[in-house]
Amino acid sequence: GPQQPGAAPSRLWTHVSLEVLEAAELIGADLGGDCDPYCVIQALPLSTAPECSTSVAKHTTQPKWNEVFDIEIDPRTTQGIVMTVLDRDAVGEDNFIGMQTFRCDSALWMTPEGEGWFPLVAREQYDVDQNILHRRDRCALGSIRLRWKFTKHVAGKGGASEPPATLDSA
Repeated sequence: GPQQPGAAPSRLWTHVSLEVLEAAELIGADLGGDCDPYCVIQALPLSTAPECSTSVAKHTTQPKWNEVFDIEIDPRTTQGIVMTVLDRDAVGEDNFIGMQTFRCDSALWMTPEGEGWFPLVAREQYDVDQNILHRRDRCALGSIRLRWKFTKHVAGKGGASEPPATLDSA
């Protein structure tokens, strides 16, 4: 039937098909402004979720990935999805470019399917080990274009297929 006002259909999704299409105007993190970007996708909380990653786009700040990921969501525990764009570095650690988090109460999560550009934002505590809090929000970090479709896989009526709740041992 129709949704009751105040009901949160977003809490019922069990899968999202997430297509990482492209990014634009990324910051060239290497010397000379070169960039080998890739995108890592993780469900929140990070501790319990496997991460998936696009391929590395070589020598570009306008990568075209067009890669689809089927991400499982647990309606009881998933808090959102975080996407992090990194620059693959041949030497040392890969460089952070920007990120975007879609929480369960975000507009994207409330929209069963769609497509759009989203700005990449700074990671507040990046370089926290050097006690430097970089706020790079004012500088443009680029944006990422996504297509998504949420689905609900229901086996049987009344959630009979749902496993019993378990307490995670701390």
